[in-house]
Amino acid sequence: AQNMSIDSLLIRYKKERVDTVKINLLYNLSWEYQRTSMFDSCIKYARIGIDLAKKVDKEQQTARFYNCMGVAYKNR
Repeated sequence: AQNMSIDSLLIRYKKERVDTVKINLLYNLSWEYQRTSMFDSCIKYARIGIDLAKKVDKEQQTARFYNCMGVAYKNR
């Protein structure tokens, strides 16, 4: 059941075209990987999210990704 959420988020992310929606999906993906102790995947999607959030000038979202990534580095 855990991976069903990740799988559905990945499908939505890959189909999505709107950057702000993609950012939210990436954030949810990062935390879902965090929650399931898949820290390398969490970091991977957080980095993608950071790049996209910076591109569209979303400072708060950028900070949220850094937070998620920091927790992953601490726990892995």
